Amino acid sequence: MIYTIHEIKKLWEKIPLDEDINLYIHSPFCQCKCKYCLYSGKECNSQIEKNYFIQELKSSIFHFRDILKNRYVNTLYFGGGTPNIFSIEEIENITKTIYDICTPNKKIIELNPAYLTEEYLKKICELKYTLITFGIQTFDKSTLQYHNRPYVKKDTIKRYIDICKEYNVKTSIDLMCFLKSYTINDIQYLENDINTTKSLDVDFITIYPEQNLIKKDGKIAQQFSQYIESKINQKEH
Repeated sequence: MIYTIHEIKKLWEKIPLDEDINLYIHSPFCQCKCKYCLYSGKECNSQIEKNYFIQELKSSIFHFRDILKNRYVNTLYFGGGTPNIFSIEEIENITKTIYDICTPNKKIIELNPAYLTEEYLKKICELKYTLITFGIQTFDKSTLQYHNRPYVKKDTIKRYIDICKEYNVKTSIDLMCFLKSYTINDIQYLENDINTTKSLDVDFITIYPEQNLIKKDGKIAQQFSQYIESKINQKEH
């Protein structure tokens, strides 16, 4: 079912005034299409398309301004896609549009480190984002090459994390499992990625399974769940 923006607004208006809300801003564009992607991300090198998207996005935000002003916005999450396909000026434009209407408690943005510079990252930190999540997926170079995703060296990621710490911004790294052989053997690659990530001194690690495989193979889904549960138990003890 497809809802109009007016129908969506009516649904939002039913949220009690004393209930927190969370705001998700989606970037539909990517620099390249990863093979494992389930979403309809669009490769974009057209400034016309980006300009159109920003204007439509700002219009939508403005349309909901009365709701956002009158409620406590707990989290702003700027995801995608690849948000940093936009210039820092464009990111600033979008962010300022939101900040002029409400003051989210937590402000999170996803960044693909393959299309990042130190100067760009510093500007993002200056926009008062409280958490930056880096889409690594895996530190295994051959796996990333197979999936048409650029590889970034561990030392580069460490430098980006250190910059965030200088600005007192928390960091997270996204990892994916079942990208190498699409079998339970890939748990070992995930284990290696987790150990590498922990050595970078990040604040959070987010782990996703490859969804197509999980949907098809219930046994692997269960084994993955048990593995994650064991890691959580290790941390608690």
